[in-house]
Amino acid sequence: MKEKNNLFAGELYERYTKRFLDVILSIIFFIIFIPVSLAVAIAIKINSKGSILADVPERIGQNNKGFKMFKFRSMITNAHKLLRQDPRFSKLYEEYKKGSYKLKSDPRITSVGRFIRKHSIDEIPQLVNVLIGEMSIVGPRAYYND
Repeated sequence: MKEKNNLFAGELYERYTKRFLDVILSIIFFIIFIPVSLAVAIAIKINSKGSILADVPERIGQNNKGFKMFKFRSMITNAHKLLRQDPRFSKLYEEYKKGSYKLKSDPRITSVGRFIRKHSIDEIPQLVNVLIGEMSIVGPRAYYND
């Protein structure tokens, strides 16, 4: 019985320590990346119409809980809807499903989007997801709820 309690206490310690580190690190990284984020936001607005953040499909997180992942928009507006519904993208959609949702050559990506994807800058807003507890700095990838 005592061994079970020690195991439970160890799990609680690890969970709270990890959460504490997630909060501290996301705040530090967020502050460091403020200038880059502002520059990217302006570049996205100048480069194409639409919002600065992407309209990404819901993701599945811990305990199968759905959440909206924040990312800078690297594609044209309504890119996910177009991929699924526009007949011009039917072959691309099949490639998308077969390739674990990754496309090698995607005509929906904007010129700014190509740069921010190459350097993973589009991921910076996910620090907000980490801060509010929907994601962790270290952990498995959150997959689409497709």
